[in-house]
Amino acid sequence: MKKSLMFKLAHIVARSIVAEVGDYQIAFSLALKDIWGTVKNTEKQFDEETVVAGLENILHDAQIKEGQAKKGYTFGVPNWVIMKSFDGAHGDLRASFIFNGTYEIKVVRETEKAEQINFVTKSGDIKVWCPKSVLAA
Repeated sequence: MKKSLMFKLAHIVARSIVAEVGDYQIAFSLALKDIWGTVKNTEKQFDEETVVAGLENILHDAQIKEGQAKKGYTFGVPNWVIMKSFDGAHGDLRASFIFNGTYEIKVVRETEKAEQINFVTKSGDIKVWCPKSVLAA
């Protein structure tokens, strides 16, 4: 089982219940325990590939509800652009903040061919330049 997939789902669930729980860490812990238990029970009945495919579909549907237009995009910005923007030290960490913790985006600057997008995350603001030609409509 891909644990990163379970963690992404847990973050989505945690963001939806944090207002009721009052603390994000507690909400995330509860969500992760629930998802882990569900996966373990489901793996007894189905093979791992079926479970992973089902979880990926659930994640995709949840991302669409949160503003991510289609697979491979985060709030309309291609994931490859985000990864390429953060080559080097701590790049994966910053990209992870964008993929898992973005709750709002803003266009900061705009040129004829590109936009500078500010991803607002719980860990702070992260800015990325993106060509207009690859942005999702």
